[in-house]
Amino acid sequence: MQQSEGVSWGVAGHIGRITLSRPERANSLTLAASRALVRAIGEVLESKPRVVLLAAQGRIFCAGGSIDEFVAAGTALDTLVDDILTPLHPALYRLATAPMPVVAALSGPVAGAGIGCSAQHRQRCAPATPRSACRRMPVLRISWPGASARYGRSSG
Repeated sequence: MQQSEGVSWGVAGHIGRITLSRPERANSLTLAASRALVRAIGEVLESKPRVVLLAAQGRIFCAGGSIDEFVAAGTALDTLVDDILTPLHPALYRLATAPMPVVAALSGPVAGAGIGCSAQHRQRCAPATPRSACRRMPVLRISWPGASARYGRSSG
């Protein structure tokens, strides 16, 4: 397994695994973590496994983008979000349309980009009550990473 910026990945026994591994930060995606996730998706799919498992360590699958990084970006937040999403969207699309089954193992609550990462796959395994950070948004129907970062700016 390779690891970079809170993402680990590899292929063994025809099973590709991509794991968000920053449980101490609720598996939030920083710019560096999103780049590592894009790399992980590319390398796992290039290995042509028979199945891909997307999972996370800890009790939260993914809290979305890193709020600490968003705050630190200040007035450059738009640029930061674009830098995260521009490569992430095509990578998630590639994963969602991969010829092999992709299973998202939802180990707990999801929000923001975590919803996009988990909702696009044909198979999902979740606890009896998976939760979204947005009560009005069903956890398995949202497939747009970056929604939470952009939502606040769209409401005026």
